[in-house]
Amino acid sequence: EAFQVKTRFGIQRAIDDYLANLHRGIQEGSVPRARDGKITVFILGRYKDTGKSAVPLGWQARYGKEIALSFATMHSSKGAEADYVILPGMVDRGFPNTREDDPVLALAMPGIDQYPFAEERRLFYVALTRARRSVAMFTVAGHRSSFLQELVSEGAVTVTCWASVTNVSRQRA
Repeated sequence: EAFQVKTRFGIQRAIDDYLANLHRGIQEGSVPRARDGKITVFILGRYKDTGKSAVPLGWQARYGKEIALSFATMHSSKGAEADYVILPGMVDRGFPNTREDDPVLALAMPGIDQYPFAEERRLFYVALTRARRSVAMFTVAGHRSSFLQELVSEGAVTVTCWASVTNVSRQRA
């Protein structure tokens, strides 16, 4: 799943709404609980300092009885799994990181990869494969990540305007 908000400031709110929808689904029975009664959710950021700002304030008081949420960087999430994964930074110049690799690091690499941003692609793959059930990617109108755009172009993902999702879920409530 991929969702688009109007501005970067809307991402945290959209993630809070996404968690509210999951929480409501758990309570209604449309989202199955895990064995311990909670579902697990990872919010994965490219970097610790920029990604952590996507974690909604006060989430634990509202959803903590049914949702175990944690933030991690994509790199540190290797080997871990959650029921749901949220990728808040699917924006241009956010992910993939378009800065050139360190020249010293390039000396240690065995050869040049044929794909642009090959190491970033591997990191994206790590993030996508952390989810047991579903991945939700969040982007900003006019600032879509090139990786997300590739998935859209290939027909693997469609991007939904988050406002239309929240209007539908509020009508159901």
